[in-house]
Amino acid sequence: TEGSTNVSGSPINQVTISLSEGWNLMGSLSSAFESSSIDDPEGIIISGSIYGFEGTYQSTTTLQPGKGYWINASTDGQVTLNSDSDNAARIKPFVDRTADANIIRFNGVPLYFGVTIPENELQSYELPPKPPAGASDVRFKGGWRLVRDYGELEVMNTSETLTISYDIHIELGEHFYWALISETGDEMVLDGTGEIVVPSLERFTLERKTVVP
Repeated sequence: TEGSTNVSGSPINQVTISLSEGWNLMGSLSSAFESSSIDDPEGIIISGSIYGFEGTYQSTTTLQPGKGYWINASTDGQVTLNSDSDNAARIKPFVDRTADANIIRFNGVPLYFGVTIPENELQSYELPPKPPAGASDVRFKGGWRLVRDYGELEVMNTSETLTISYDIHIELGEHFYWALISETGDEMVLDGTGEIVVPSLERFTLERKTVVP
């Protein structure tokens, strides 16, 4: 029958969880807390690898109660979610290498290219597994959100069109140019800043090309 029931309990302000190597789904605590307060004594959390989902994947540093999050671990181990910001064994700080990179956005979701990342930091730019069908997602093949000078793009889109915008910070000189090529063979030269609306497609190629005389 219809009715209501009161459920009482104590707030969860700290909990130790086991992570497996690779991507894991985890919950949160009873109140919002910063990822910097996670106790990671073995240093297994890959910097910058905590993602929430609000229509698309979003890198996050503030974890909200009642939400689930993807987190990437370099090996099996345990970490402690802790709402105490004075916790000593914090996760490694994330140095974002995308600040100087070129940006291309698909329906507002950014990807980056044109910069070289130290090999020991590459995993920080890996995205979680693709979301279920019916969600939006864009990534470079292999699950990356950043490439140097070539990448195959995989797009999941829920609308009939794609809005593609770009902001080129790294100039290549007169002998090279950045190009976005659709799966139908149409080429779009990326120079300066710009925006274009195209019919929805699932695959593109982004690459640095040589100018043909």
